[in-house]
Amino acid sequence: KFDMTFAFKDNGWILTAHNLPNRINLLEIGKPTTLKRAVDCCDMAIENLEEFFELLESIDANFEVVEPKIKSSKDNWRIIRFYRIYVKIELQNPLNVKDATVTFYGKSAEVQKITELYNNQQGCGDDNVYSKIHHLKYEFEGSNEKSDCGICLEFYDDLDHCPLIFCENTACPQAYHLSCLSHHLKVSNLKILNVAVGQCPYCNFKIQVNSKK
Repeated sequence: KFDMTFAFKDNGWILTAHNLPNRINLLEIGKPTTLKRAVDCCDMAIENLEEFFELLESIDANFEVVEPKIKSSKDNWRIIRFYRIYVKIELQNPLNVKDATVTFYGKSAEVQKITELYNNQQGCGDDNVYSKIHHLKYEFEGSNEKSDCGICLEFYDDLDHCPLIFCENTACPQAYHLSCLSHHLKVSNLKILNVAVGQCPYCNFKIQVNSKK
């Protein structure tokens, strides 16, 4: 269900609020002289978003989505999980689903591997980001247990973010919330510009985090 609010201003109807994706600016639909024309313009825009919503529905149905914890029609992104790899998919332009940004989170070696696999895929259909990610699903296997933050011992922090900062020690299983690790390193270690540097609270391996990441 989509909610839209219109107002009559300067001899025309304008859209003042809506719950469509954040990257859609329907406030620029012009100033139709009738309310019906304004609604028709918005209905046309919604029809053009059909592929966008179908793609998000496919992601939600076929992957373990960890963020956003509470989804809304305004979201144009998802974070999904493959074992200890997290993938953030952002649809930069909801009117063109091929305009997608994919970011991988995990240990550097695993991120490098999955990034190369993602970039070098052949024969994965029409380059749809869902098809390419779905193909990667079979490249990684392991425990399905979520890794809670090694500091607060919860999977979600106060902002409903999951732990996406990983210790680079191959023997260390810990991941951390950005907020938790940033606070820990700022309090107990060295901060250079926006980068806090110190030791992993679990294994003492060198670890750092960009507090503005």
